[in-house]
Amino acid sequence: MHCTCFRSHAQGSCFRKSLSVQNFNFYPVGIWSSDTVIKFYDPAEPHFASYSALNLRGKSGFIEAEVKTLRTLSKELGHNRIDMIKMDVEGAEQVVIPNMIADDMLPTVFCVEYDQPFENFRLMTWRCFWMSLRLNRELLRAGYQLISKNGWTATYLLAARC
Repeated sequence: MHCTCFRSHAQGSCFRKSLSVQNFNFYPVGIWSSDTVIKFYDPAEPHFASYSALNLRGKSGFIEAEVKTLRTLSKELGHNRIDMIKMDVEGAEQVVIPNMIADDMLPTVFCVEYDQPFENFRLMTWRCFWMSLRLNRELLRAGYQLISKNGWTATYLLAARC
């Protein structure tokens, strides 16, 4: 069995540039709903690598980084299908998943962590909760089956490809 892995991360400086693993390719670009440059707001703790495009933590500091749609990135890499995506994008799933569905860029296996701003109980927490329910409903309508759920992490399987 041959497997090639591609990792996309807008904050490329968080990773060693000398990473060399066979069949593992790293691209310093984030996934978003358009091809552009956006702000990624500082993580909750200075030593964390979890920057947020939606500023879930209410931080004022940020970095800017390039982002692309799954369709654009797949085209650039010459991929005609995606077998699996593991998405932990600090709230940006609210933007990325609807675009992924609209562009019909549906991986066979889709793992996602729905992020929640737990630092303090506020309106943003409720907004994220309701958004995760809406995104789950959209994924089910797109043909996915929820096969595993653990806390705020869910794994879906695209029924049409089984």
